[in-house]
Amino acid sequence: MNRQGPPRGAGQRGDPLQGPRGWRVIRLDEGPARQVRVIGSLQGPALKLLSDAVARGPVVLDLSDVDQADESGVRLLASLPPDRCTVAGCPTWLALWLDRVRHPRAGGSQAPSSS
Repeated sequence: MNRQGPPRGAGQRGDPLQGPRGWRVIRLDEGPARQVRVIGSLQGPALKLLSDAVARGPVVLDLSDVDQADESGVRLLASLPPDRCTVAGCPTWLALWLDRVRHPRAGGSQAPSSS
């Protein structure tokens, strides 16, 4: 059986880049236009890494490979200042949830239902 190892740049068990459901990666591409790419989950200890990356200067945040998030992850996204963080490739389900958190209406900022 040919099993692939963890993605390049991922940590070992117990590292903030790995959680109970598998690998989660935040990839930082340094350069003139710094890019932060989130792969997998936007939740748990990885949120601190994301917050720290944005605190170091303006970034383009690529969310195209996010497949799950929790309330704290969406609240972090909503709190990021637009002059320091440009969101790219945001999945529709996440964009809708983010919009509900940024612009609460009757019904609050609950996670989108999975139907």
